[in-house]
Amino acid sequence: MNDALTDLVETRWNACEQPLFVLGFFLHPDYVAQARKLPSTVLTDIDDVCQFAQYYYRRFVSDDDAG
Repeated sequence: MNDALTDLVETRWNACEQPLFVLGFFLHPDYVAQARKLPSTVLTDIDDVCQFAQYYYRRFVSDDDAG
Protein backbone atom coordinates (compact mmCIF):
# COMPACT_ATOMS: atom_id res chain seq x y z
CA MET A 1 0.00 0.00 0.00
CA ASN A 2 2.76 2.47 0.90
CA ASP A 3 4.62 1.83 -2.36
CA ALA A 4 1.45 2.41 -4.37
CA LEU A 5 0.81 5.69 -2.58
CA THR A 6 4.42 6.80 -3.06
CA ASP A 7 4.23 5.96 -6.77
CA LEU A 8 0.98 7.91 -7.09
CA VAL A 9 2.39 10.98 -5.34
CA GLU A 10 5.57 10.89 -7.45
CA THR A 11 3.54 10.56 -10.65
CA ARG A 12 1.37 13.53 -9.72
CA TRP A 13 4.41 15.60 -8.67
CA ASN A 14 6.15 14.92 -11.98
CA ALA A 15 3.02 15.97 -13.86
CA CYS A 16 2.61 19.32 -12.09
CA GLU A 17 4.35 22.58 -12.76
CA GLN A 18 6.95 22.16 -10.03
CA PRO A 19 8.55 25.64 -10.12
CA LEU A 20 5.15 27.28 -9.64
CA PHE A 21 4.35 24.99 -6.71
CA VAL A 22 7.73 25.71 -5.09
CA LEU A 23 7.28 29.45 -5.64
CA GLY A 24 3.91 29.29 -3.91
CA PHE A 25 5.50 27.41 -1.03
CA PHE A 26 8.14 30.14 -0.64
CA LEU A 27 5.61 32.97 -0.91
CA HIS A 28 3.02 31.57 1.50
CA PRO A 29 3.45 33.22 4.91
CA ASP A 30 2.62 30.02 6.81
CA TYR A 31 5.18 27.91 4.93
CA VAL A 32 8.08 30.23 4.13
CA ALA A 33 10.06 29.15 7.21
CA GLN A 34 9.83 25.50 6.14
CA ALA A 35 10.66 26.42 2.55
CA ARG A 36 13.85 28.15 3.67
CA LYS A 37 14.93 24.98 5.50
CA LEU A 38 14.73 22.81 2.37
CA PRO A 39 18.04 21.48 1.05
CA SER A 40 19.39 23.50 -1.86
CA THR A 41 18.41 21.97 -5.20
CA VAL A 42 17.65 23.27 -8.67
CA LEU A 43 14.08 23.87 -7.45
CA THR A 44 14.75 25.25 -3.97
CA ASP A 45 17.86 27.42 -4.31
CA ILE A 46 16.83 31.00 -3.55
CA ASP A 47 18.33 32.32 -6.81
CA ASP A 48 16.26 29.81 -8.78
CA VAL A 49 13.12 30.68 -6.82
CA CYS A 50 13.69 34.34 -7.72
CA GLN A 51 14.01 33.37 -11.38
CA PHE A 52 10.73 31.43 -11.11
CA ALA A 53 9.07 34.55 -9.68
CA GLN A 54 10.32 36.68 -12.57
CA TYR A 55 9.21 34.10 -15.14
CA TYR A 56 5.70 33.74 -13.72
CA TYR A 57 5.31 37.48 -13.28
CA ARG A 58 6.13 37.98 -16.94
CA ARG A 59 3.90 35.07 -17.94
CA PHE A 60 0.80 35.98 -15.94
CA VAL A 61 1.01 39.69 -15.06
CA SER A 62 3.31 41.72 -17.26
CA ASP A 63 2.00 43.41 -20.38
CA ASP A 64 5.58 43.97 -21.56
CA ASP A 65 6.25 42.00 -24.75
CA ALA A 66 10.01 42.38 -24.34
CA GLY A 67 10.31 39.19 -22.48
